[in-house]
Amino acid sequence: MKGRVVSMVGIKQVAIKEFEVPSPEKGQVIMEVTKSNICGSDVHMWEGKHI
Repeated sequence: MKGRVVSMVGIKQVAIKEFEVPSPEKGQVIMEVTKSNICGSDVHMWEGKHI
């Protein structure tokens, strides 16, 4: 199974990377993230402002 991660790499620049999700071991589960959000400090970083 593949997963994706979005990373901020510069001012108003992101990179989307795909990775292989390892199989869960005994007692572990894989959860699917369906929603996410950002906080106000993330917006400031996106704009290149120091927090």
